[in-house]
Amino acid sequence: MQRNSDCVRMRTGMWMNDGESYGMDDKGIAPELYHKMMQSLHEVFHLNEFRPKQQEIITRVLLKQHQLAIMPTGAGKSLCYQLPATILPAVTVVISPLLALMKDQVDRLQSLGIAAYQLSHWDAVAEQRRVLQRWEQRELKIVFMAPERLQHPEIAARLPVLSCDLLVVDEAHSISEWGHDFRPDYRRIRQFHERMGQPPILALTATATSAVEDDILRQLGLDRASCHVTRLPIDRPNIHLSVQVVSNRNEQRDQVLARIQKEPGAIIIYADTRRQAEEWAVWLESMLSEPVAVYHAGLPHTVRLTVQEAFSARRLRLVVATTAFGMGIDRSDVKGVINVGMPESVDAYSQQWGRAGRDENAAWSFMVVTPSAMHRRRHMIERDRPRREDVVQLVQRLQQLPTQRPFWWSLNTEFEPEWVENHLAALEEMGQIQVLSKRATDVQLRVHGPLPDWTIAALFDRMQRQYRHRMERFESMRAYVQTKTCRRQMLGAYFEQDLVTRPESCCDCCDVQKVPDASGEVADSGLEDRLRQWRRERARQDQVAPYIIFSDKVLHQLCVRRPRDLASLAQCPGMGAVRVGRYGEELLSLLSTGEADAVSPPGMKSAKEEAWILFGEGMPLADIARRVHRQPSTVTGYLEEWIAASQSSSWQWYCGSILPQSAQRAIVRACEEMPGATLRQLYEAFHGDYSFDALRIGRAIYQKLRGAAYASR
Repeated sequence: MQRNSDCVRMRTGMWMNDGESYGMDDKGIAPELYHKMMQSLHEVFHLNEFRPKQQEIITRVLLKQHQLAIMPTGAGKSLCYQLPATILPAVTVVISPLLALMKDQVDRLQSLGIAAYQLSHWDAVAEQRRVLQRWEQRELKIVFMAPERLQHPEIAARLPVLSCDLLVVDEAHSISEWGHDFRPDYRRIRQFHERMGQPPILALTATATSAVEDDILRQLGLDRASCHVTRLPIDRPNIHLSVQVVSNRNEQRDQVLARIQKEPGAIIIYADTRRQAEEWAVWLESMLSEPVAVYHAGLPHTVRLTVQEAFSARRLRLVVATTAFGMGIDRSDVKGVINVGMPESVDAYSQQWGRAGRDENAAWSFMVVTPSAMHRRRHMIERDRPRREDVVQLVQRLQQLPTQRPFWWSLNTEFEPEWVENHLAALEEMGQIQVLSKRATDVQLRVHGPLPDWTIAALFDRMQRQYRHRMERFESMRAYVQTKTCRRQMLGAYFEQDLVTRPESCCDCCDVQKVPDASGEVADSGLEDRLRQWRRERARQDQVAPYIIFSDKVLHQLCVRRPRDLASLAQCPGMGAVRVGRYGEELLSLLSTGEADAVSPPGMKSAKEEAWILFGEGMPLADIARRVHRQPSTVTGYLEEWIAASQSSSWQWYCGSILPQSAQRAIVRACEEMPGATLRQLYEAFHGDYSFDALRIGRAIYQKLRGAAYASR
């Protein structure tokens, strides 16, 4: 039974909220409810007006609508749930990944008179029980929880008596394995949401590509028909972007020290590792006449809180940190962000430089890296390259566990916990296991039955795709570091957004005016934008990063030279016979007409495109049919096409997961003996032992194998 009946729309055109009825106005929200919203804005949060899109998002929250909001750092995501929490009758639950973020938010909300608390493993058991008791009695407005707490036994036991009017998923990109900070525990949110009575969801993130956006919706059990997506531009025009590659560490230190001494205001310095952060903090403090703090996850909890509170209270100007610092910190006047290492991805980098200039005053981001730092970042990723023997060992261990009943398993006694949790999340999506509860590094599992033969191949294939995706993100980040073109445009292309106008203080690669080519010619900026749009669409179709198609420099040269035929196109820098053959006609059409209608704008994925992605992730066929809102027979047709088009071995293990090997062999043998047979003839030959869908899959396998045999001749 759904418990979130407060503030539901009535057929009479009225709204009910905790017993009060509100007449609707032409904006879709009751005037009395609108008055409460504005009163909370002015009197509780002491703000004069909303920032862009805040009012729309808050209104939809009060109308009980699911939402995903992609808003850059500093756009005011927190108010989108904090303000409604002061109006909604029941508790607003916020899933947040970092203790520092929760602590800062709780302190600020309590100072405003809002009953907000966090459920943290750092708190004493008695304190946690007191918070749960107050939650049960509806004495709280906001409860913050880390995703690791969702399946804690005591919380799980109390869920039937805990009310929730809004479930907020902060840093929602962490739910996607294609995001830059994947957290397997975020995959438990969907189950938690169902057990809470399916309250409205508000998912928030600062960065998400279209692939991550799709995955967030899917993992939360939402779709575009039931969830409104708000996306604000990633660009922060008040922040100047610059990158410098230096030859050695001494030169790097000189650059960093000079920037800190020159620039006033608060500065965050991001390092790649904990050791790096500590070394930089010690060195900077020895060179400066002011304190320099260090912050990373390996420090004691009390030390981290002290640094966080001192920085928020403006008693501290300089902090050297790993990526954990800065998320949700309530300090809007950060003047600059320095990266002394190369972030793993453009997504992570954008989260970091976005922590500057939240007061909308001029700010800056400065990355200064050495070639060895870029090599070290690549090595950190390569160190996690999947190994088949590790997957085999994990699956063999799972085969030894009891089936069809709950079993507590201590992860850190056999495997690295984070590694195994990632694999368990994949197996759970494949329908092989269920994670019932979690306590520190112990998990309670239910293995549904003996793991099928295809499990190892499927799991290893999925881990390889995750690894390849990390490498692609790294290459995008390296391309950004090394580019000589506008950095803002490159960031926009990565997030599939167009840069409307360049700010006066843009980046180190350009200024606000058009920059002539070396020949003195000037490129057509409108045509260049259309070529970038075409490149994004081709990259989406080819499933590669846009820079793999063409770099910004190549596109710029095409706009300057405007070749009219294939021969002159081949003379352009960056063009070769393969690229001319693959893209030549399309490019010439764009260059000759310059018309935007030659490019089809990217839209949402079709049912078939989404189904193809889900086949590769091992989702059962029936679940895919429900997910894409199609009949199983239609999805089977999508599967036939996917098998024919697949360039990897994914189709083999996936078909093995839905059609036993014995059935595959029998149907393939029948197709060989009866070439050209119709499905009806095959059905009759097997006397109805196999369904038409099974026969379609078997026939697709036969055609795939026959095509491979022909190609190998």
